Amino acid sequence: MRFPAQLYSTNSGRKIAYSLLGNAPNPVSQILGTLPSAVILYMHGFPSSRLEAKIFDSEAKKNNALIISVDRPGFGQSDFDPSHTINSFINNDVPDLVSSVALELFGKNWIESQNRPKFSILGVSGGGPYTCSALYHWTISPIKTLPPIHSVVLAAAMPLGMGRSGAFSNLPWFARLNWNLFNVLPRSWLAAFALWQRGILLKLSEDYLSGDEEKKNAVIRQMKFYSLPKDFEALTKENEGFDNMQIFMEMVFESYFQHKSIFAESFSNAAKEYFVDPGFSLKDVPPQASDNLGSSRGFRSANVHIFSGGSDMQVPKEMGDLLNREIIGSEFHFYKDESHISLLVNQKAEIF
Repeated sequence: MRFPAQLYSTNSGRKIAYSLLGNAPNPVSQILGTLPSAVILYMHGFPSSRLEAKIFDSEAKKNNALIISVDRPGFGQSDFDPSHTINSFINNDVPDLVSSVALELFGKNWIESQNRPKFSILGVSGGGPYTCSALYHWTISPIKTLPPIHSVVLAAAMPLGMGRSGAFSNLPWFARLNWNLFNVLPRSWLAAFALWQRGILLKLSEDYLSGDEEKKNAVIRQMKFYSLPKDFEALTKENEGFDNMQIFMEMVFESYFQHKSIFAESFSNAAKEYFVDPGFSLKDVPPQASDNLGSSRGFRSANVHIFSGGSDMQVPKEMGDLLNREIIGSEFHFYKDESHISLLVNQKAEIF
C-alpha cells in the first residue's frame, strides 16, 4: 500500500516526492485561465511526510490556493540523501522543484505577470527550520525562478539552530530533557530509537488503514492512551467531511514506510541537523516593506505569522516566542488551550 505521489528528478538523479493539494490546476482550468490565486509551499514536520498537508486541503480549496507539499530526503517517497542539510535542501532542491512544477502549471504568469499567484510558505513543527532558512536565504538572495514571498507562516514550529547557547534556556523541563537527549545521544542510539518508534507507528497505521473495523477501533483506543486529550479530540472530531485520524495515519504510514536502514539513517541525520548552527541569524532578515515591494530595496516582501499552543508539549510556546523575538515585525498568535495537533486542526482557518 502506497499513496499517490509525483516525482521530481534532481540534477544528481535523486527523486523527490511531492503532492499537489487544494485547487490543483487541470487542463481545463489552464485553458480557461482559472488558475489558483496563491501557491503555498508546505514544509512538513519531523519525521512526517507530504501527506500532512491534507489537514489544510479544505482551506486551500476555499481560498483558491494550490499547496505543493514535499517529502524531505529519506522520508515518504523521496530518495535518501546522505549529504542533506537544511540549507542545501532549501537553496538547491526546493527552488528547482517548485519552479519546475509552477512553470509547467502557470507558464510565464508564474514570474512575469502582474497577475501571478501569491507565493507563500507554511512550515509546521520540524518544518519550521526549513521555512526559516527559506525566509532568510530567499530574502537576502532572491531566487530568479521564484516570485517574492508573500507570507510565511510558522505553526507549532521549531526554531533554527537548537544547539545554540541559550536556545533551551526558557523551555519547560520536559522539553529541555527531550531536546537535549536528541542533541547529545550518538547517531547509533537515535537510529535505534527510530526503528523502535517505526515498529510501533507503522503497525498502528497499517492496522488503521487495513479496512478492518475491529483493528481500526483498537488503534483509536491506543491513540487515546498515547495522545494528549486535546490532540485526541482533534483527531477524532468531524472536520468538514475529512477524517482527521485517517489523514494522520496516512501521513504516519508514508513517513515510516522507507526501508528500515534508510529510515534509521534519515531520522538520525535529520535530528542532528536541527542542532547545527545554520550560519546566519534570523535577526538579519530585513523588516517588511510597508509597500510590499520587497527585498530589492533592502526590505523583505513577506509578512510573518507565528502560531503556538499553550498546551503543546512537543514544541512549547517558548519556541514560538524565540522565533517571534528573532524575526523583526513578525506577528505572534497564541492559543492557550491548544496542543500540538489540535492547534493545526482547530485553528487551520486562521493559520491558512
